[in-house]
Amino acid sequence: PAFSPNYFRLEKREQNENGSGFSGQITCFDGKISGSITNQLGRDVERVGVLCSGSMVVIDSMKDGETVLLDNLPVLHYPVGNTFVTADRVSGGYRFSTADIASAVYMESLARTNLLSFYLKNFLSGYQYEARVVAFDDGSGMEKGGFLLEEGYEVDGLTMYTASVEAKHEENGQICRTSLERLPEEVSGSYSAASNTMDSSAPLTLEYSFGGDMDIERLTLIELSEEFTGNTKYGVLPVFDGDIYFYNYETGNFDQMEWGKKEFNVWQLEPYLNEENILTVKYVSGSSAEYMPEVSLPILSAVGRETDA
Repeated sequence: PAFSPNYFRLEKREQNENGSGFSGQITCFDGKISGSITNQLGRDVERVGVLCSGSMVVIDSMKDGETVLLDNLPVLHYPVGNTFVTADRVSGGYRFSTADIASAVYMESLARTNLLSFYLKNFLSGYQYEARVVAFDDGSGMEKGGFLLEEGYEVDGLTMYTASVEAKHEENGQICRTSLERLPEEVSGSYSAASNTMDSSAPLTLEYSFGGDMDIERLTLIELSEEFTGNTKYGVLPVFDGDIYFYNYETGNFDQMEWGKKEFNVWQLEPYLNEENILTVKYVSGSSAEYMPEVSLPILSAVGRETDA
């Protein structure tokens, strides 16, 4: 129909003979990101995001050839199913509480948000074991029309770069597995694996399997960062605020967990894990269920050591 936006997609594939892109050594472990990345694109970039296992760090800019250490950068836990909110954080658009079409910075951030949101939704859905680096061109090539054979044309647009960088999920002899990596099995209720959300109108029971080839030493419930839930630009992001129950294999009953408890050690987990490290969790929504039909669940992160063969 007339005036409806459409995306036209053209693809060109060629051998990356000069090794351009991003390289690095990245560790994603229990909600933290460490290591380093190097800009090998041959040009400066802005608003660089490193996304891995539901966590991200953002770098304001990187010079060509620059290496940035990630260890001390703030780590944010983003809503995996909300691509716009995630992209808006990377682009810098989150800094504008309201639309300001008179601001060139706002309009550029909005364009970057929309492009990255489209990419995340259409090309990066589902769990990615590796880290994904995204960045935006500083615009100098576009302003000069450097991609045109002839001069004298008015040009507009933006360029986004993406790269897959291998990520380790181990640290000091320990390994880490999350509920994003191994999707839980829905026992009862309604659950969306793509967005890690539940229908809050009824209790939800999920079976999380972390694999019988590891000895779990602790379990962490990772919730969305306040930078997302507390930003008034997005209204109220629906986050689970009810009661959590673990199925007790010794008694055959569900035990209610202490409200607000986010970390469990090996002794506390003992009655709730079977031989295959299956943890059965029941979520019962709180008062927010009345006005939030769909709420985000925490990401479960299990840390332990591989069992001896």
